Amino acid sequence: SLIAVNPNTTTTYSVTGQTGNCLNSIVQTINVNPLPTITIISSSSIICVGQPATLTASGALTYSWTNGPVNSTYTINPTTNSNYTVTATDNNSCVNTNVFIQLVSPCTALNENSFSTDFNLYPNPTSDDVTLKFTDNSIKTIEIYNALGKKIFTGVINTTEFKINTSNYSKGIYIINIFNKSTSYSKKLIIE
Repeated sequence: SLIAVNPNTTTTYSVTGQTGNCLNSIVQTINVNPLPTITIISSSSIICVGQPATLTASGALTYSWTNGPVNSTYTINPTTNSNYTVTATDNNSCVNTNVFIQLVSPCTALNENSFSTDFNLYPNPTSDDVTLKFTDNSIKTIEIYNALGKKIFTGVINTTEFKINTSNYSKGIYIINIFNKSTSYSKKLIIE
């Protein structure tokens, strides 16, 4: 007699057979390996239209991107928010998939040539501290917005140099606005 089994975890099965007065049993353990946990990260959580990003998958042995390469990395250049699916196989031949959504901003009005040079911003891109350098020490207000337009920082500056620790900010594109009594200036900041 045959039975089909489909256990979710490692399971032991036993069967006993009888012929006349003779009994015999056999035990069989079916080992079930967990599916690999696939993680996908992007080199930039939000990109501008026309800007490339690199997706990196981890957690398995081999990777295959839908409509993409057959390796752990995939360089993309979407024009709108886009989904990317990777199928990965671990060393037990277990297969799992994961989907990553790459956010894309139109980044309108972010042409660096249109920004004032009344302050410098460096290093840019950055992954840690960023320094703002001004031509004077007049009182200025600073506001930082993420690519979705949410204000994430505000402060007052009255020096010629101001440092901001960005290590707690997500990777992506930010806008720094500086205001004084009569003018305002903006610059794009990229956090990697």
